[in-house]
Amino acid sequence: MTFTYAEVGATVGARPSGYQHLRATRVVGSGGELFDQCGETVPSWGVQRGAGLLVIPGSRVEVGAENRIGLRLGPLRTWATCRVVYVLDEAERKGFAYGTLPGQPESGEESFIVWVRLFWSDAASRRLACDSIA
Repeated sequence: MTFTYAEVGATVGARPSGYQHLRATRVVGSGGELFDQCGETVPSWGVQRGAGLLVIPGSRVEVGAENRIGLRLGPLRTWATCRVVYVLDEAERKGFAYGTLPGQPESGEESFIVWVRLFWSDAASRRLACDSIA
């Protein structure tokens, strides 16, 4: 499957036009031990699981890996398929971004990065017409 947007890797650089942008940051504390813990949680889909989402297969992120993210709404469950675009495993930041694949109600990319003292999530997305969701 191909991505549903042209600007693959957009969350690592300048924000592309034509999208709704959302950037959320949160200070999570300080210290090497906390950074190491967050650096393990983020690339293991911990942010998504912590928000109540299901992730299949949900193993540690790898570039090119496809995953299904599920949201439970009472007895119903809806799924969205995504592909990991890039992984950061650096001394002062760790995280990843995934991009949308056909079948999602939105098109774009979202990153989840933890810096030494800061968690950062960046998204560029746009809604798709209902008839484009197959």
